Amino acid sequence: MRLYQGTDVAAIGDLLMTFNSYPQKTEEDDDTLDIRDMYVPLVILKAKNFCVEHLGLTAPESLTNAIDQKSREIRENIIKEKEIANQKNQGKMS
Repeated sequence: MRLYQGTDVAAIGDLLMTFNSYPQKTEEDDDTLDIRDMYVPLVILKAKNFCVEHLGLTAPESLTNAIDQKSREIRENIIKEKEIANQKNQGKMS
């Protein structure tokens, strides 16, 4: 992601985001939690939105719509996962 400012300055810097693919792995050394792969696109969109707002600009509608869509998809997946877990738990109790 390139950050642009003004007409005379091409860019004020680069933001490089990397992540490892260890779903829900807790790092005991520093108590961090790895982000699940399906959440990474939302994290990147939110970072872009933060940068735009930090520069005092209004985020484009396409960006806010994408954030809303990814957030909705994640909520729907969480609901589905909970339903599956509840069904499995009910099956064990029977």
